[in-house]
Amino acid sequence: MTVSSNPLDHTIVDEFVTAATDRLPDRAERLLALHPDIAHADFHAALVLGDAEAVEAFLQRDASLATAPGGARGWLPLHYVCHTVMGARTPERERGLVAIARRLVAQGGDPGLRFPWQHHGVFRPLLWGSVFGVQSLALARALLEAGADPDDGVTLTLAASSGNIPALELLHEFGANLDAPWATDGSAPLFAILHWGDNPAGALWLLAHGANADPVFAPTGETPMHVIAERWGVDL
Repeated sequence: MTVSSNPLDHTIVDEFVTAATDRLPDRAERLLALHPDIAHADFHAALVLGDAEAVEAFLQRDASLATAPGGARGWLPLHYVCHTVMGARTPERERGLVAIARRLVAQGGDPGLRFPWQHHGVFRPLLWGSVFGVQSLALARALLEAGADPDDGVTLTLAASSGNIPALELLHEFGANLDAPWATDGSAPLFAILHWGDNPAGALWLLAHGANADPVFAPTGETPMHVIAERWGVDL
């Protein structure tokens, strides 16, 4: 793909990139429909769209872009790839995201990066973004193959709490510790998810795959059975 020699006003491009990484796909798609040249306008627009050909063209012109912060949010390129709501909306875009992630890692990008904000005191990892933001297990697999930590303290617990069995299976394939502490309070995933989850599938999956059924949460001395007695049923 040819990189446009007449880029749009960057205000519009930045609005698009911001919407695409702020879980506002409808707004991003409207901007793209109104201004089709956004797709070819700059490196960061290409990242969030999963346009591997355009990204490659930009990197051929300036390889330093692969590890340089920039764009509307001042993020590193892998942050954009792993937080876009645009890139997995079609199979072609998703394949592009995977190719881009691999290319960025090959150029020195870190698959273990975390996003530059805290949620309940925790910086969430790219792996979390790929599973829950982009909603692409193919992208998550690419990160894991590149060395992302399946025991990041976030992704497995949140996948279990939502009953996301395919994500759990992927993490398990890469050797995830099913008792690795939940980053927010250090509790075991099974204990943590029983407090807020409404789907028992994740808890049942953890138990079926060897998670400790009776981990003690040291600050209170409670175990999963205490939580089950409070808010779940006899079957669980």
